[in-house]
Amino acid sequence: MQRRYISIWFRHLLTDWTAKQKPDMKDRAFVLCAQERGATIIMAANALAEQAGASRGMTLADARAIAPDLLSVDFEPGRAQKILSAMADWCQRFSPLCGLQLPDGIWIDMTGGAHLFGGERKLLRDIVLSFQSFGYETRAALADTPGGAWAIARFGRKQPIIPPGELRAALAELPPPALRISQETAVSLRSLGIRTVADLYRIPRASLSRRFGAEIMLRMGQALGDFEEPLTSQMPAPEYAARLHFAEGLSTPEAIAKVLQRLMDDLCAQMNVKGCGLREGILQAFRLDGRAERLQIGTGSPSRNPKHLFKLFEEKLGFLDPGPGIETFILSAPKTEQFVSAQNGMGMDADNYFHDDNLPELIDRLAGRLGAKSIYGVAPRDSHWPERALKPVGPLEARPAENWPLDKERPVMLLARPEPIDVMAPVPDDPPLLFRRKGVLHRIRRSEGPERIEAEWWLRAGELRDYYRLEDETGNRYWVFRAGHYKPEQKSEWFLHGFFG
Repeated sequence: MQRRYISIWFRHLLTDWTAKQKPDMKDRAFVLCAQERGATIIMAANALAEQAGASRGMTLADARAIAPDLLSVDFEPGRAQKILSAMADWCQRFSPLCGLQLPDGIWIDMTGGAHLFGGERKLLRDIVLSFQSFGYETRAALADTPGGAWAIARFGRKQPIIPPGELRAALAELPPPALRISQETAVSLRSLGIRTVADLYRIPRASLSRRFGAEIMLRMGQALGDFEEPLTSQMPAPEYAARLHFAEGLSTPEAIAKVLQRLMDDLCAQMNVKGCGLREGILQAFRLDGRAERLQIGTGSPSRNPKHLFKLFEEKLGFLDPGPGIETFILSAPKTEQFVSAQNGMGMDADNYFHDDNLPELIDRLAGRLGAKSIYGVAPRDSHWPERALKPVGPLEARPAENWPLDKERPVMLLARPEPIDVMAPVPDDPPLLFRRKGVLHRIRRSEGPERIEAEWWLRAGELRDYYRLEDETGNRYWVFRAGHYKPEQKSEWFLHGFFG
């Protein structure tokens, strides 16, 4: 398939952006300046300033000598990249493969996709008109290579769309700087009377390389498609994605839900072919006013059940603001996993309650409502210390039953930190007769213990603990302990550590 690329050029990118932030400057001649080597240098000029004689690279003093009313605004390093990055995000409605052409452009790989937007001519026109409506002076071109499209967008004066196979002839009439060569090389070529790319065609390549180095050969080869040009996309293209574009925006919840269902069926069909399931899904909705909405879901285990995945998104559709209407929907699965042969068993024995096929879907819906971090399981950890004897694990992660300690009774609710309590015991080594917690007195009618747990001195300093299981007059059961050995000269410290069911 013939590759097709769009290059979008924002001739006054920074000054157009500045005028959007400061509308009162829209009809004034102004420049953006920075300090370099003790002088104030113009880094960008708007159209009115250029008409007055100011240009990039001039000192502000020289520019004001010919345009006294010229306004100056501080130049912000890195701002161009931030603006272009946001614009590239907007361009993902046309293709997932798009990126920056610094310092003032964007490229889009539209190979095989222009027909989805009414053809190349309509697509290019819509892109230019959209950015112009956002306040940016824009030119765009479409050709077989990124370098060729770049050259036509900036130096072409005729047809902005170069038909497949006709790029060499279209570049011939352009000046050499259209090949993205350095300023030094461009000056050298001009001094030799080389005015067009066609003049370069007539010079043997070996002579060009010896006279001007490898740069000109590389750039010419990239523009003509002889050399592959490495491109970095704004976002890596997901392997599984489905998209729908509408000439008129959709805004009703019913219409959006129907579109989502169609996209989900398509996406799940793609994953089914490859034997994998979704672990993370993203719905991007591009509005007519240029804004983009985004919804995201996750699953605890790979799923390609369109009804289940649709429900996860459906619960979040209320957060999607369609604004004046949504023109493009993109549903993608940036994170997937292969299904295993024993999927139903989740890799565990038949007696484990996680064998229930509906549990993964239930966990996904709970995680969507409560947050993924709110849903987890616990597994044993090799530690005697109660608060370190458990570790959080994924809700569907296997937890071998033989590792659970079953010889000691433990409370169903363990406090994250033991809570100090006041205790009365008849003999220091006896269990408590009563204790007071948060101002409430608890009289003990039954007790069991002690169970001594030594401190894990190889991990951290601490005293041994003597634990008791207590039951008060109301039938509530508690797990308490005394810290350290009994010492007649000091009061014993007691703590509440958990509650039994």
